[in-house]
Amino acid sequence: MKVSISLSAELIERIDREAAREPGQSRSRVIEAWLWRASRRAAAARLASETIAYYEKLSEAERAEDHQWARFSTGELARLGDE
Repeated sequence: MKVSISLSAELIERIDREAAREPGQSRSRVIEAWLWRASRRAAAARLASETIAYYEKLSEAERAEDHQWARFSTGELARLGDE
């Protein structure tokens, strides 16, 4: 798909420098790679934020149960590693 966007001259210079590092690499490839990286970082940040929010909302009883499951699973993994 083709899209038209306007970018600053400074950003175009950065894109061109990045594209010049690898023969045959186009501006489009550089921009797409940057966008994918930014998208993955944003998704990871969103997941981290949602995970924190989830655990902050747990009651004390739920936290205790979660802690027990964590201890159990850690012990089981260690036991399996010893086999």
